Amino acid sequence: MQFRSAALFLIAATTAAAQAPTLAPNAPVRVDLKDRSRIDGILTSQTADSVFVWTTTARANQAIAWNSVARVRINLGRSYAAGARKGLRRGALIGSIAGGGLMLVGGVVEGERVENLVAYLILGTGAGAASGALYGAFFGAVFGAERWETVYSRPAASPARSPGGPAVGVSLRF
Repeated sequence: MQFRSAALFLIAATTAAAQAPTLAPNAPVRVDLKDRSRIDGILTSQTADSVFVWTTTARANQAIAWNSVARVRINLGRSYAAGARKGLRRGALIGSIAGGGLMLVGGVVEGERVENLVAYLILGTGAGAASGALYGAFFGAVFGAERWETVYSRPAASPARSPGGPAVGVSLRF
């Protein structure tokens, strides 16, 4: 009987330790809650059942229960190289859409034939992507990108399936 209670105690202790990671105080954190809201701030302290974050928006210490936390990320600082890469991708995408669209509209307004419209579209898309990538990389490198490391993540519960069949989801990341 003592062995069984000791085993239950160890299981409970490891489960509690897995639910509440030890985080360094005064670290910039981003706490994602189960209700899809996010709290950014400075970690002030933590207990076994909650974490306390000083939020800059409310200018107050906010207590967050661990059972409502979906993910905790710690800020690793700014990366200007990552900002340049992200800006390059976004600028190329936006520039190609804008350049191709403007050249296509310009060709339609001038009354060009279909063969020339395709050439206008290709030329505008390429030129727009090149100039957008150049500007995007420049501004991305100037402003940089924040780097976040996930230190705690609760596995998401699988959603209930509808009787109509499987569902399809789409996620885009830039």
